[in-house]
Amino acid sequence: MTIGAFSVVATPDPVTTQTIGNETVALANTEQSYAFPSGTRRFRLFNRGPAEIKWTFTATESGTKYVTLYPDTHYGWVEIDTSTSYILYFQSPSANTIIEIDTWA
Repeated sequence: MTIGAFSVVATPDPVTTQTIGNETVALANTEQSYAFPSGTRRFRLFNRGPAEIKWTFTATESGTKYVTLYPDTHYGWVEIDTSTSYILYFQSPSANTIIEIDTWA
């Protein structure tokens, strides 16, 4: 099943390798990116604050067509198709906002 830019896997395979990425928004209202490690099967996003984060899987759209992740909230435990490479694009109206990107392969 496909939802937006990624495919949802109906029956998840076991995951063994976790990667934790803590990315700090360096400049307000400036898109940044994070490439998921090869073989990622599952991801979760957490906003450590202090401001909301706008994110998407399409370059240049984190300011126009995005999902909002409010401070101290998470999105995910989402199973994804391992045959595709994923890059997360994100920005925040406030510099120094931290997004935690947890992936499992």
